[in-house]
Amino acid sequence: MTEATTTLTRAAANTNPLLNKIAAATHLLMNLAVIAVALSGLVTAATSGMIDAIKRGDAGLIPDFHKIPAKDFHETFFTLLLLLVAFHIAAALYHQFIVKDKLLRRIMIRRFDNRTIGQLWRHQPRPWTPHF
Repeated sequence: MTEATTTLTRAAANTNPLLNKIAAATHLLMNLAVIAVALSGLVTAATSGMIDAIKRGDAGLIPDFHKIPAKDFHETFFTLLLLLVAFHIAAALYHQFIVKDKLLRRIMIRRFDNRTIGQLWRHQPRPWTPHF
């Protein structure tokens, strides 16, 4: 371990089974929503004739997407994804500022030790290594 590694306490959510289930469900749904957005986008492009328009380079062949049924699924999945991301951000801010369990610090790629910004500024940088 390096000097930049800090000991962190368990997150408050880890002691609450309901919050654990909500967090797991949110992460699963976000991953599924990303896949659903991508797949429904591909289906929309494939069933609308958009791929032919791109292949031919003819903008006149671009279809009216309001008439493509798959577009409705794509928009629904995208809206669901946006709502899940907004909920995820709100939950992270709740943990950071209400629960105060330093969640954002724990999920940062590079974790800093307890030195002040001035001390970090004057410090010679060390080679970056991930701290997992």
